[in-house]
Amino acid sequence: MTSGTSISPGSERDSSMAIASHGPYQPDEGHRFNSNKLLLDPYAKELAGAFIPSDLHFGYQLNSARADLSLDRRDNAHVMPKAVVTSPSGSKRKAKRPEIAWEGHRHL
Repeated sequence: MTSGTSISPGSERDSSMAIASHGPYQPDEGHRFNSNKLLLDPYAKELAGAFIPSDLHFGYQLNSARADLSLDRRDNAHVMPKAVVTSPSGSKRKAKRPEIAWEGHRHL
């Protein structure tokens, strides 16, 4: 159960990147990883593209008889903005965590 991104050293400024989460899709056990869905980088300083509202963003099939226990295998990459790789700022201070309460999520 891992998720993450990697940027190669020397990545070109203005190139874009995306995050996908990999792991089991076992809603009964609280695991809802869906690598078909791109996630927005909460630390992105710039975005390329616009968020297009769509049912493609849901990890499950909205009209399924199994409701949110179903898995939507469709890719949402074409309706999701990407983070833009930017030059590091001259500041050496640590990035602040987003102030979002994630119920049931632990920050390590």
